[in-house]
Amino acid sequence: MVNSPGRPTENEGDILRRAKAVAELRDVLRVSVDDVAPPVSDMLGLLIYDILNQKTVATTARTVFAALVGRFPTWTELLAASAEDIEEVIHADGLAHRRAARIQQLITRIVADFPDGTFETLNDWEDSAIRSYLTGLPAVGDPTAQHVLLYAFGRPILPLTWTLKRLFTRLGIIDHTARSEEIFVLAAALLPRGSHRTLFEQLTAVARLYCRPRAPRCRQCPLTANCTYYRRHHGPRLLTNPHARRRPGRPAAKRPTA
Repeated sequence: MVNSPGRPTENEGDILRRAKAVAELRDVLRVSVDDVAPPVSDMLGLLIYDILNQKTVATTARTVFAALVGRFPTWTELLAASAEDIEEVIHADGLAHRRAARIQQLITRIVADFPDGTFETLNDWEDSAIRSYLTGLPAVGDPTAQHVLLYAFGRPILPLTWTLKRLFTRLGIIDHTARSEEIFVLAAALLPRGSHRTLFEQLTAVARLYCRPRAPRCRQCPLTANCTYYRRHHGPRLLTNPHARRRPGRPAAKRPTA
């Protein structure tokens, strides 16, 4: 079958449907976003904070980052510090030796690329160029690059973090067959300018507070009406059907006769 000119293919239509479902959550969410935004907004600070925040509780990362900035107020001081001094400050974050080395490698590279210590020239770069530069830096992955684009450069994007992948998989908006990256790019394009950071922080708050990896708090979540996982595990049929929780192949319990 040949597609009509200008008409999206079935796959493109599915991506658009999923992207709209992401963007429409903006009209649903009203949750507190305390401590969701990073505690810094400059590029290098964000990169260092994300190194500390990887596989770490966010409150711990914030505390450790504040201690690091308090001990080394400028990045040049941090670069000149010994690895042992840095490890002493960030030891509560875990993997201190590895993180200290990555932080100094990162600063060394960026100082070499931007000797004047400012990153204003990057404001004229396209999103893809900034993203390519950032992911070429030591210990910087794509989620971190997207964070920097959103918070340091104010670009209208929705970062696709592992936390949000879990949330949207449970919502049923993305799955292993979905082109998640394209869905989020299109969803960002559908949002009004200036709303991307708010939606990202709202979604991150929901994922952290309710859609946790283990024992998710489904009944308190504001997205139950939109959630496939909730309907599967807590929906009306499970509450009314006495056989819904019966194991496959196991006979239902007989009612006692009078």
